[in-house]
Amino acid sequence: MNDSPSALPNVHEAKFVERFIISNRRERFRIKLADRKRRPEFLDKLAHDLVGMLDQRCIVKHEDFRRVLPLFGDPSVCHCIGGGADLDGREFRIDDVGDSEWRHADSFVLSFVPGELAFYEAEIGTCVRCLLIADTKLRAKAIAMLASRRH
Repeated sequence: MNDSPSALPNVHEAKFVERFIISNRRERFRIKLADRKRRPEFLDKLAHDLVGMLDQRCIVKHEDFRRVLPLFGDPSVCHCIGGGADLDGREFRIDDVGDSEWRHADSFVLSFVPGELAFYEAEIGTCVRCLLIADTKLRAKAIAMLASRRH
């Protein structure tokens, strides 16, 4: 991604903002994510008060994203927003998420399917972990799947 504010953002990042951020914050976040100089402002929000800027309808209070991946075609890679300089803006094999480099990561979003499935983790006094699922029907299926005792 280049440093220009008009640079086209990564598809995962653009769709994350479009589908999971409340409408009155979207344009500002789109600009900040696409601009390397202003990106730290978004990452600061990610760490401290993003929960209030998320579309609350999309939140599923559960941290086991691996259990819902089959509903979304079992993606094998994800895109990271935040998490520190070593993680931010990179793609990772899902099998590698949780390895040692993640144990001390700053707040982050993992986007599995652009604008459809993401995972958010932040330390905001207490640890916040949740799934973000845009589609109402898939969200209901995921909630039912996560509520069942079967793995």
